[in-house]
Amino acid sequence: MHINNLPDNLLIEILKRLPCQVVLRSESVCKRWLSLISDPFFVRCFIHHHRGSIDHSLPFTLVHQFYYWHHHITETASRKIHLVSEHPILQSRDLLLDFLPCFQHPDPWPIRIVASHGDLVVCHDNKLYSSQQSMYYVCNLLTRQWCALPPILGRHVEDDMAIGLVTYDGENHLLPLFQYKVVRILKVGTCSNDLIVETFSSDTGEWNESLLSCPQSIQRFWQFRTSAVTLNNALHWIINGNNGETIVVFDPFRSINDQCWLIDPPLELKFEMAHVCLGICRDRLRVSTIKGVHPNRMLKVWELQDYGKANWTLKYRICLKEMVFVSDCEFDMLEFSTNLVLSFHPNDEDVVYLRCHNHIMKCHVRKGTLEVVSKCLGDPTFVIRTLTVFPLLHPCWPSSVYCHGKQNLRSLES
Repeated sequence: MHINNLPDNLLIEILKRLPCQVVLRSESVCKRWLSLISDPFFVRCFIHHHRGSIDHSLPFTLVHQFYYWHHHITETASRKIHLVSEHPILQSRDLLLDFLPCFQHPDPWPIRIVASHGDLVVCHDNKLYSSQQSMYYVCNLLTRQWCALPPILGRHVEDDMAIGLVTYDGENHLLPLFQYKVVRILKVGTCSNDLIVETFSSDTGEWNESLLSCPQSIQRFWQFRTSAVTLNNALHWIINGNNGETIVVFDPFRSINDQCWLIDPPLELKFEMAHVCLGICRDRLRVSTIKGVHPNRMLKVWELQDYGKANWTLKYRICLKEMVFVSDCEFDMLEFSTNLVLSFHPNDEDVVYLRCHNHIMKCHVRKGTLEVVSKCLGDPTFVIRTLTVFPLLHPCWPSSVYCHGKQNLRSLES
């Protein structure tokens, strides 16, 4: 019997047992398969079937976009995106954002990724940088599904603004990460504790503005770390406050009086958070930095053990000169001053990603090994201001991008 002669229920039983990337590509077989696979009933069947095998092995993708504010940098360089992915579809993809309608334009400002959570990202159309509005897109890089958010009038400059993305289950639980919120936070004044919060909600399709009082005055959000780390539906940023650097937390789901609070960093980092990486590993907040001078640079990783009491534990302390390269490398990473921690692996607590000059390194702290996983030789000279990093964790079925009840069609490569 030909497979197309099978009834829908038997075809679903076959398809739900296949790997996700195979099922997604099968949408292009025919209209019937597209309709079947796109149906929320199939998605629930697929997730239920694979739920027993889901552990801490979900594929991870690290997106690092070179970005610089000055006009003299060429469009090609400032558009550069570096990808380190465990997902087979993304591993074979050269261009990540060419599916967006604003990808091709003559303006030298590139599309910029500004936030991420789960397997979704928020992109900003920089061709509107000099205008009086900002245009954002919420995208799934794997399925190439996207949704254009309503433009925001005014206050569009990003050099001292924090932005974040929160994804969460909708009330009917038809699809994973059914709804999302995009949050922009702007200062009211240099000496004020008040912040302007602009929140877009996918269930209403609108932006809303509110005034938020921070527990301390914020001098600035770090320009190269303006994207948020999302944990427990709350957004976390490193800020420069009036009492030194700290971590500010904003929960868009709480009442207005309880939405914002602070977490003190490890005491050793209180006044030197500029080079610190803030991230998540196995649902715990982490910070890391490289301290010291050549040849005794030390990689240190702290983990927040008690979220309520800001109890940090030093997890790792390892000298970089004692680490062993597991791949050929034509340079000595210790001779460069631009060694920075980029990201943590969200599932593997022993893996940290570094950027050393124009290379992205996978550092396995327990094994003491370093591996070059991406070369960023297309970038101009690396500086801290280029540090835009977005970790993605791909669920067993990719998240759908919704906006006020409307779902955009996927465009998958065969």
